[in-house]
Amino acid sequence: MSPDFHLVHPHVTVIERGWLNCNQIVLTSRDENILIDSGYGRHAQATVAYVEDALQGKPLHRLINTHCHSDHMGGNRALREKYGCRITVPEGEIQHVVPWTAQSCWSAQMDQYAEEFQFDDSISADDTFAVSDLVWLAISAPGHDMGAVMFWCESARMLITGDAFWERGLGFVWPSTAGDAPNSNIRAAFETFDAIERLKPITIIPGHGAPFHGVEESLAFNRSKLTALASDPIKRRATWRNRCSYFHCSINRPWRLLIWKPTLQACRFINNSTKRFCIWDSRQSLRCCKQNCLPPGRCRFARAN
Repeated sequence: MSPDFHLVHPHVTVIERGWLNCNQIVLTSRDENILIDSGYGRHAQATVAYVEDALQGKPLHRLINTHCHSDHMGGNRALREKYGCRITVPEGEIQHVVPWTAQSCWSAQMDQYAEEFQFDDSISADDTFAVSDLVWLAISAPGHDMGAVMFWCESARMLITGDAFWERGLGFVWPSTAGDAPNSNIRAAFETFDAIERLKPITIIPGHGAPFHGVEESLAFNRSKLTALASDPIKRRATWRNRCSYFHCSINRPWRLLIWKPTLQACRFINNSTKRFCIWDSRQSLRCCKQNCLPPGRCRFARAN
C-alpha cells in the first residue's frame, strides 16, 4: 500500500505504512534529524525513499528503534548505508541483535527477513533526547515486547508507542508457557496501559495505523480486549498464532484458502505451535484469524499468483 504522510507537528511527520511495515516517525530540526523505526527488511529500499521524501533533501543523523522486531528495525542497515546515521536500540533489545544469528529477531523460526546491522548505542527508560524544542523521554513499554520503549514529549503531550499501544489493539502478547494462567507479558501490557493513562497524552503515534486522539476510548477498548484474551487461554493462544500466521502469509503469498495450509507449514514456528496449541484444519484457522486479528476486509479476495 502507498504510505500516508501525517504532519502532526511542524517538526514531526508520521509515515503510515500499514500492517507489514511499522510507521516511520521523522523528527526534524535545523541541527539534527531523527527517525523512529525503520520498517520491514524486504521493503527497506521503499523505506529509504519515503524517509528521503519526508526529509526533503536534509540528512538523517540518528535512527532510534522502539524495539527490535523485524518490522521495526528491518530498514536499519539500508538507512545506515544511505545516510551514515547513528543507530540507537533499546537497552533491553541488545540481547536480540548481539550476537546476530539466524534466530535474531525471530528471522529463522518465524521465517521473517532481517539484515544484520551495527548499532552505536542504546537507550533506556528515563533517557532523553531533543529535536528542535521537543524533548522526548524514553519510557519502558513491556508487554508485546518486554524490552520495548515508548517516547513521550511532555510539552506537546505526544506519545510514540511502537507496538505497545494502538488505537484498537496492540502487538500480540505471547501466550503462557506454563498452564493457562496469564503470564508476565500480559501483566506487563496492563501496566503499560496504566502508564499511558497517567501521562494523559493528547496525540498518540502508534507503531501501526494513523496517529489519533482520544486515549480514553482506546484504553477502554484495549483493556477490554486484553482482559478477554487473558481470561480465555484457547482464544489467547489462537489469536497469538493467527497474528503470526497472517504476518507470515502476507509476506510470502497472497491470501487464499487453498494456499493457507501449505504456506503455514513452511514456517517451522507456526507449524509447531499448531501442534502444541490448537489442532485445526486450514479452514478453521482462517476463520479464527479473520474473526480475531485481521484488519477488516483483508481476507475477502486475493490474486492467485
